[in-house]
Amino acid sequence: MRVITEQESPYEVELKLPALLQVTKEVAKPRIPLLKDKLKARKANIEIWNADFLSDIADIKQFGFSGSPTWVGKIIVPKPKTRSKQILKPEEGIQKIIEILKKEGLL
Repeated sequence: MRVITEQESPYEVELKLPALLQVTKEVAKPRIPLLKDKLKARKANIEIWNADFLSDIADIKQFGFSGSPTWVGKIIVPKPKTRSKQILKPEEGIQKIIEILKKEGLL
C-alpha cells in the first residue's frame, strides 16, 4: 500500500498490510443526506464480515487481539495548553513579540 503524507514537505510511504492509517478531516467533506437517502439507508442490508467469513482468504489466527502484530502499551492524551489573551496597541505588541523571541533564543 502506498500513501502520501500531508505535511509541510509531503513524502510517499510504502506499507505492508496490516497497517494503521490516520486521516485528517480534509479527506472527505461531510454533507447532509437527502430524505430519500435516509429512508433508503434504513432498508439497506449491511453485510457483516467476521473472522469466519474471511477464513477462506486469510489465516484465522491473524484476526482479533491474539492475531495483532502490535500491542498498545500506553496511550497518553496531552493536556491542552492554556493560552493568555492580551490586547495591545501595535507598538506594544511588536515590543512584546520581540521580547518573547529573545527570551526563546530566536533573535
